[in-house]
Amino acid sequence: MSRATFITLFACKLVAIALAVTAVTLPDRRLWVEASLLFFGVDLWVLYHLFVPSAQGLCRNFTRFKTTHRELWLTIDDSS
Repeated sequence: MSRATFITLFACKLVAIALAVTAVTLPDRRLWVEASLLFFGVDLWVLYHLFVPSAQGLCRNFTRFKTTHRELWLTIDDSS
């Protein structure tokens, strides 16, 4: 995960916590919805990039590269 992505996710969590604390002090308490969406919404983005093979938001996926020598790569796929 890149540093900018981590900082952005961490900042979203901090803002969500600040909104939740503010919601406790306000009589309306409507900020709970926004705080919950912000806190858990960024987790959906992370889960998407973890489970979708073509998503490259957290790290680069290399599928091809050129070498100067002939190489043989063994990949293990234990899916049933």
